Amino acid sequence: WAGNFSIHKGAHYLLSAWRQLKPNAMLQIFGRIGVPDSLLKDLPDSIHLYGTVPRTELYEMYHQADVLIFPTLCDGFGMVVTEAFSQGLPVIVTDHAGAVDLVRDKINGLIVPAGNTEALVEAIDWCIGHPCELQTMRKAALETAANWQWSDYRSALVKNVVEGLIAAGYTQ
Repeated sequence: WAGNFSIHKGAHYLLSAWRQLKPNAMLQIFGRIGVPDSLLKDLPDSIHLYGTVPRTELYEMYHQADVLIFPTLCDGFGMVVTEAFSQGLPVIVTDHAGAVDLVRDKINGLIVPAGNTEALVEAIDWCIGHPCELQTMRKAALETAANWQWSDYRSALVKNVVEGLIAAGYTQ
C-alpha cells in the first residue's frame, strides 16, 4: 500500500481481507494513517505501518514488493498505480479507480470490485500462489508505464470533461 491509508481508499477492506487470509506474506503500508484507531487494534504481525517515506525510499520498496494493493472505493485516477507501473510493480486495483483503464487483468495487475472483501482475498491469495506470473507481470507493468505519459492523462482528462459537459447540455 502506498498513499493515504483511509476509509475512502478502502483501507478497512484490505485489513479485513488480510486478517481472513492469514498469509505467509508481509503487508507493508506506506503513507499517512487516516483510519480510526479501532481498525488498527490487534494487527497481525505480518502488517507493518511505515507512515510517510521519501519517494526514493518508496520506489525502492516497489522494487522489493510483489504487488501494490489499491482497493479504493472512489478515486478520480490513482497516480499510485502509474507510479507502481513505472517501477515494474503489478497492482491489485478496484473498478472504482480511474487508473483501472490501464490495468489488464492478470497481464499487468488484477481488478476487483470496490468494497468486495472476498474478491480482494481471492486476488491477494492468487498473487501469493502465483509468484512466477507476478514476475512476468512486472514487464507488462513497465510497458504500460512507458506507453502512458502525462500528456496522455491530460488529453484523456480534457476529453472526459468535454464529453461530460456536452452530456449535461452545455454547448461551446
